[in-house]
Amino acid sequence: KAVGLITYIRTDSVAVAPEAQQQAREVVSKYFGEQYLPANPPIYQTRDKTAQEAHEAIRPVDSWNTPKGIEAHLTPQQHQLYRLIWRRFIASQMKPAVYDTVTVDIETLIANSPTVYLFRATGSTLRFAGFLKVYGVDVDAEESRDKRGSGGAGAQGRDEENGRENEAMPELAKGDLLDLHQLLSKQHFTQPPNRYTEAQLIGALKKLGLGRPSTYATIVETLKDRHYVGLEKKRLFPTELGFQVCELLERHVETVVDVGFTAEMETKLDRIARGEVDRLTVMREFYGPFKATVDQALTAAAQERKPAARVGNTKNTKGSKGGGRGGKALPTSEKEGQPCPLCGEGVLAVKQGKFGAFLGCSRYAQGCRFTENIPGASKKPGRKRKKSR
Repeated sequence: KAVGLITYIRTDSVAVAPEAQQQAREVVSKYFGEQYLPANPPIYQTRDKTAQEAHEAIRPVDSWNTPKGIEAHLTPQQHQLYRLIWRRFIASQMKPAVYDTVTVDIETLIANSPTVYLFRATGSTLRFAGFLKVYGVDVDAEESRDKRGSGGAGAQGRDEENGRENEAMPELAKGDLLDLHQLLSKQHFTQPPNRYTEAQLIGALKKLGLGRPSTYATIVETLKDRHYVGLEKKRLFPTELGFQVCELLERHVETVVDVGFTAEMETKLDRIARGEVDRLTVMREFYGPFKATVDQALTAAAQERKPAARVGNTKNTKGSKGGGRGGKALPTSEKEGQPCPLCGEGVLAVKQGKFGAFLGCSRYAQGCRFTENIPGASKKPGRKRKKSR
């Protein structure tokens, strides 16, 4: 018998039904104790103005279905996912954890020098587990670990100079004299930002108010399918085709591809969904200027079409994490410019993909998926491309 265990997952809402909160409070009371319940059910508000809140937050349908109780009916992966959702939801209905935080400033003098050097360490000791109880964290266990690490009750420390964590700090008093056992001097250089991973790109889209949970995966897949980006060591990098498409769009339809324009349209669509504005009014205001801009761009782009040197992508050079556009010229093909043998409407053009250069149809955006290897251009000899999906 199929049973629904969690609510709708394509949502970024944090809203929870009152009856679900009440059930969660009953679960907390039974398994962890009344002391872990706040006086009133917590109410959360999203900081994302574009969040879709037509659905509830992702939560268990029935909180009495504990991860342990239904483990026998789930695969290991299903159980791991359900445990994550169940724990986080139950934790969200509990009291916060309480820590005692300690900051220690250490003044250091060097012989024959008037300069006083300041070192700082911070640490915290768990006093009340709160929601951490769901994850198996216990105050007594934490104190026991502290004692084993320092010989006395102390705080879990973090040295801000070298970033070390989870080292117990001993008990200290103002005016104590300390012995220096080791001093490490490290030099750090500013590094350029890394390329986005797929998850980081989705995070950036969400921060900018672009897309929705139901479209994020499609956006990333489209970028890859159309060879606008490639994937290298789990990071996305733009292909030469991607650069060319961006430059073309920014040159001719800059207002349409502007982040502000897209986010504004998302906001208007949300207002339509809430019944605040008429959809036909919004579409009329949008479509007239949009069509004129696109028609003008298509005319200008057609006039610009002329043979141009193509440059392939190269892997990141040593010492740089940003990658670049430099590289060797893409190979040519005698079939370039010929009609597409699959759709008969587009023309063949040399494109750059994950496995090297290949021939593709110019009507890819209209649905034609014809591709063909260029002899000697593939990074993986013998790999055949599918001519259709």
